[in-house]
Amino acid sequence: MKQRRRWMNGALFGTYKVISNIGAMISCGRNDHPWYRQVLMFFFMIYMITLYLLQFLTVGAMFVTIMIFFDQFFEVLFVEDSNSQVMRDIYENGILKKVLFSLYLGMIFLSTFVSIALPIDRAMGYFRVVSMIMAVLMISSILGITYFLA
Repeated sequence: MKQRRRWMNGALFGTYKVISNIGAMISCGRNDHPWYRQVLMFFFMIYMITLYLLQFLTVGAMFVTIMIFFDQFFEVLFVEDSNSQVMRDIYENGILKKVLFSLYLGMIFLSTFVSIALPIDRAMGYFRVVSMIMAVLMISSILGITYFLA
């Protein structure tokens, strides 16, 4: 019977290791690379750090976009289009925003924990479900904001 290896998904730790060892990777004089290759490695490291920083900010930008859109959507749905005081109270208490906030952050945290703790082949089912949910939220936000701006 073939025994399966269990490896942690090391993308998070690998990224941390590469960024923390930037000085050792581009050290001029302690390796036998020509000067132009060392300059290119330096620019590659700047590019990689910038890329990871922007990926971190992309998650925050998606979160802000989704929260702003659904806040406007809930306001139109529960306050402007409804004559019910119960619906207005639900919106004004902020229950819907708190639930959406909790679900979004829960998916982000669980995705991080799953990617650290499980091998990638076992985590793929979870990642597919989360990516489909995020895609629906993001596409509905983009279409909704476009509708509100038009």
